Amino acid sequence: MMAVLRKHTTASDHFGRAARNWDAVVCRKLWRFDLKTDGSVDIASQKLLFDWGSDRGPDGMAIDSLGRLYVTAGFNHPEPPAQTAHKYKAGVYVITSEGKLVQFIPVPTDMITNCAFGDDDLKTLYITAGHKLWSIRTGVTGHVEWLRGLNRRSSTNERSHREHRGHGEVQGSSRG
Repeated sequence: MMAVLRKHTTASDHFGRAARNWDAVVCRKLWRFDLKTDGSVDIASQKLLFDWGSDRGPDGMAIDSLGRLYVTAGFNHPEPPAQTAHKYKAGVYVITSEGKLVQFIPVPTDMITNCAFGDDDLKTLYITAGHKLWSIRTGVTGHVEWLRGLNRRSSTNERSHREHRGHGEVQGSSRG
């Protein structure tokens, strides 16, 4: 069983999110909870955001500055009966705080595990899958709670490296 609660807040929302991906009971769902002013979870506010059915459900998550979740899930080559890919392929599912799927970013390998925003502008989404690190530029800034208030500057070399990367497609590379 996996249950992860992420207490992400942006200027527009104050929600906790819980991902549950448990094969024994085929519980592959993403939940949202309101957070109380003290930061604790209001259990009564539980709302189902997305249900992957019998397919591989949520694993890692990130959030952007608009409050949308980037959730890693799915399989391309399942091994039945425990693993299915009836509808949801491996990739990043971009879901609004109300539970609407607004974008899917396919990843060509299985075992997609996590994602996070990076680079000095927080517009690159890094994705771990299949023992590789993938990246894609996004049109929106990621929200990273622990970076709030820090002065982030990039060197000329870092900017130059980003400018030479392709935009709009997932790029993979093996990382030791």
